[in-house]
Amino acid sequence: MRGASSPGSPIEEEGKRAISPRKLAANRANAQRSTGPKTSEGKEKSKFNSVQHGLTARYFPAVIQAGTAEWEQFETVRTDLYGFYQPANPLEELMVEKVTIEYLRYRRLVEREQVLCAHNRPYFLDIVNKLARYQTAINRQLFEAMRELERLQAQRKAKEAKEREPDGSPN
Repeated sequence: MRGASSPGSPIEEEGKRAISPRKLAANRANAQRSTGPKTSEGKEKSKFNSVQHGLTARYFPAVIQAGTAEWEQFETVRTDLYGFYQPANPLEELMVEKVTIEYLRYRRLVEREQVLCAHNRPYFLDIVNKLARYQTAINRQLFEAMRELERLQAQRKAKEAKEREPDGSPN
């Protein structure tokens, strides 16, 4: 049913179930009550609402307290990876940052797995299954970031080598 409808008759949209005008009005009224944080402070605080263990956090470095052992570990790994990959441009730096984050997520997962499995024997299989899903996702992200970084560096180095050749052609 489309177009004009009589009061109390269901309203239908293409591909959707019918909803009464009364329910539609109630839904709209409820939507006006909760529209999320309004202030910058509220928005800043709420972006971490879903962070529990940091394995899926979008802002991974932000869930680490500065000055803690974990922060020191983060800085050490970042320094080591920057030294290893020696990024030459902002895009390579971004990929080194991504590799650093995924590497630390993986380490956090392994540590979490050891603690959870040791203290929750009755739920061992459930824990292992859940952590295995996280591990698969983290591994995929880590290796994808490493491949992309190495692809970008190979592309840059090939371009630099070509530019160094005197006549632009191979020997």
